[in-house]
Amino acid sequence: MTSVGGAPLISVIIPAHNGRELLQSCLDSLFDQTEKDFETIVIDNGSTDGTREFLESEFPQVRASYYKEKLGFARAANIGLSQARATDYIALLNQDTVADPNWLAALKSRLEADPALGTCASKMMDYDYRNILDGAGDVYLSNGFAYRLGWSLRDAPEFQAGYRVFGACAGAALYRKKMLDEIGWFDEDLMMYYEDVDLSFRAQIFGYPCEFVPEALIYHKGSAPKEGEHSQNNPKILYLLARNSLFVVLKNFPLLALIRNAHRIILSRILFARVYYKQKPKLGLACLKGNLSAFMNMGPMLLKRWANQKKRKAGCQEIIKMFQASEKLMTLHQKYETWERGKEEGSQPPDPQEQSSGQ
Repeated sequence: MTSVGGAPLISVIIPAHNGRELLQSCLDSLFDQTEKDFETIVIDNGSTDGTREFLESEFPQVRASYYKEKLGFARAANIGLSQARATDYIALLNQDTVADPNWLAALKSRLEADPALGTCASKMMDYDYRNILDGAGDVYLSNGFAYRLGWSLRDAPEFQAGYRVFGACAGAALYRKKMLDEIGWFDEDLMMYYEDVDLSFRAQIFGYPCEFVPEALIYHKGSAPKEGEHSQNNPKILYLLARNSLFVVLKNFPLLALIRNAHRIILSRILFARVYYKQKPKLGLACLKGNLSAFMNMGPMLLKRWANQKKRKAGCQEIIKMFQASEKLMTLHQKYETWERGKEEGSQPPDPQEQSSGQ
């Protein structure tokens, strides 16, 4: 599925781990895309469920690399990037997704239409409950936490028109290759969780906006809350969320924005740990340990900060405006959530144009 006699326009990279039962539907949906000019790369992270034998037997056209150890999302994605032959665009896709046939074409069309864009975010829906959103683009607030717009809400007109967002979930995103070459790839020190937020922040400070594309539909099997490996009831996950969210702050906040929002950043982390401590003390302690680890290991992040800030194109005021735009979108999410859960008969949902003005 590549251009005849040349490199493909797009490389689709799928980091995989024990995905034998998931990759069948994921890859079937890819090879049913209306957009045909792409290659597919699978980077396997130490699978023990027969993933290699399955791919070699059922999908020999996929370019796959196999590693004995679990690499983490960031490193697996970077290995995929190093192998990508695409001329223009890089797509990242989770193994537990199914893509609508028009998914890749919709993302590519938007990047082609607006050369200023660096990234496009997909409209992610719950696989089992297809009227429930898994995400409609990412926002990033001045307290240093990122949120996925629309998560767990019913689909509605608010999420059926495109708008500018802070960034895209790397579970289903299309990146301009030129942008990635300029701003750098995923930070492997983050391993997993917030690695895509860090990349989105770097895109913003280098002057590359992101847009949510509602026509680019993805159905996500891993969207529902769990009690297992990827749950926020897992101390390891909470540790990484707390640590990596602070790493992103230390790396990317302009100094003035950092000073102006220091109290929000500190308070939000205290509240974050407190909420989980009330559920189970070990969860709250994992959050605190993550925060402490971020400060104890801040040296490498400050070096990366120096490199980022030296080359950034967006001024501090532009970053502050980005926070404000995210907060408007988050307000829309919260208003819609309130309306949906406690609406009075005949009431109208909030107007998305009112919240997205100034984007």
